[in-house]
Amino acid sequence: MPRQTRDNQPAAEAADRLVRQVDDELGVVRGRTRMSMSYEDGCRTRMSAAGATAKMDKTAGLCGDNQIVPSKGSTSTDFDFDGLPTRAAGVVQQPQQSAVDARASVSGRVRRRSREDGRDSRPAVVRAQGPDGRGDANAGRALLRGLQGFPGELPGRRRRQPVPRRPRPDRLPSHRVQPPGHARGHDRPGQPAPPPPAPVPRHAPPGRLAGPDRVDPHALRPPGLTDAHTMMCGSCSNENAFKAAFIWYQTRKRGGRPPSPEDMDSCMANRAPGTPDLAVLSFNGAFHGRLLGCMSATHSKAIHKVDIPAFDWPSVDFPRTTYPLDGHAAENAEEEARCLDLAERAIADSHASPDRPDVAAVIVEPIQAEGGDNHASHDFFRKLRDVASRRGVAFIVDEVQTGGGSTGTFWAHERWGLEDPPDIVTFSKKMQTGGYYARPEFRPAEGYRIFNTWMGDPSKMVQLQAFLDTVEEDGLLENTRITGEYLLSGLEELQENRPDTFSRARGVGTYCAVDLPTQETRDRLVTSLRGRGVECAGCGDVTLRLRPALIFRPRHAAEFLDILEHAARQL
Repeated sequence: MPRQTRDNQPAAEAADRLVRQVDDELGVVRGRTRMSMSYEDGCRTRMSAAGATAKMDKTAGLCGDNQIVPSKGSTSTDFDFDGLPTRAAGVVQQPQQSAVDARASVSGRVRRRSREDGRDSRPAVVRAQGPDGRGDANAGRALLRGLQGFPGELPGRRRRQPVPRRPRPDRLPSHRVQPPGHARGHDRPGQPAPPPPAPVPRHAPPGRLAGPDRVDPHALRPPGLTDAHTMMCGSCSNENAFKAAFIWYQTRKRGGRPPSPEDMDSCMANRAPGTPDLAVLSFNGAFHGRLLGCMSATHSKAIHKVDIPAFDWPSVDFPRTTYPLDGHAAENAEEEARCLDLAERAIADSHASPDRPDVAAVIVEPIQAEGGDNHASHDFFRKLRDVASRRGVAFIVDEVQTGGGSTGTFWAHERWGLEDPPDIVTFSKKMQTGGYYARPEFRPAEGYRIFNTWMGDPSKMVQLQAFLDTVEEDGLLENTRITGEYLLSGLEELQENRPDTFSRARGVGTYCAVDLPTQETRDRLVTSLRGRGVECAGCGDVTLRLRPALIFRPRHAAEFLDILEHAARQL
């Protein structure tokens, strides 16, 4: 591009306008001044003049305006502009003036990234200096007028006018209670608070993404559970459910009174009475997460637990039932009674022995997933609920994997027919976020005792609402029930035709599984199926588990069963 000179009037006028804007808006009051300006995305400006330095850094999409905060100590004037379309380098001399004897030194380099040659791009860097090497604000005028190739407008697709700053309204839920007429950034009682921020832009079709005003966190709460607590994942959902149960248990022991000063002091040293010796009863084969408390209640895979300290919490056998359940009711009832007796004795012994931690809660999965897709009858869970109530411990149902519709009902425990609902139900995975529902008595009286960074994330609630709308509009629960019956009947047919390969076919909805003779055989089948385009996995020792999406339909099940049969022949 031809070299441009000071005679380039459009560039000179643009430089003058920018300098006047800086001179007018950048004033120094006791060394610090605040100024709001708005530039196109990607434009960075550093300014310092009259004994003040200022810096602005705007990145695309992060804020609506920029704040320049000058401070004393620097007298250089720097302007950086990304994306200028020219390459410039030169020196401009400023004539002597009555008040300032300044000489302006201009150096600028602009490299433009070219799609054709792939060269790097760097911002133009311009510095103005006086005769003593120190910066001079007035030199900036000559400096900018002489800048080669300075554009008539700032780079970008459009120009935006400076945006005045205003008090920032609340953007996230707050646990702070404020008087009427007050909001964060609003300190005039009796005057209306600033308007709330605009909703987050939508990134999905209107029919699939609800606005925040439609989100109801209680839309799917299980019957009898009034409180919803959102978390980040399944592990922290169970971990905080344990905390809620412990707080409830200790509050009852204190007769409803808050913690005493002795409780508060001793807990800081991890000692009683503030740090009580409590436990959660779980079942062998269970999986409840990968945090310390959750792993102490997890008994499915050794690799998840090895090398990690654990609490000395009790566990008992989960029923080892025969399938189909309704075809072996008598023998299954005997096995379930044995396990229920073990559970009640474990709770009673913990309460009677001073050497054992008190069991404050019992946690159970509707279907033991990681442990091998183990099922029990509805009667077992009803009686387990009775044991928990009789012994005064919390009854926690872990629906992290089963919740969300894959069993044909939104909550798997809905099938049990409980007269007294669970105390706590945890969830995650299909629910787009983690959390738990609980009875109101499990809400701590003191604030911030159950808390984390993302428990107030409204974006997850919007995603959840979109998921719920899709489930309802597309009839996915009914589809899961119909498809699940077809899938399970196909697995049972394969089991009859190939008894040497498949056994113990079971499932509820599309939450199905079947056993193989050995772990090696199961793993070979999983590898073969993946090579044929089927995403599946193993669980337990010898189980092939199936977890299709809610949109999985009978025609998909038929195709899968054909692939499974063909893969089994190749074992």
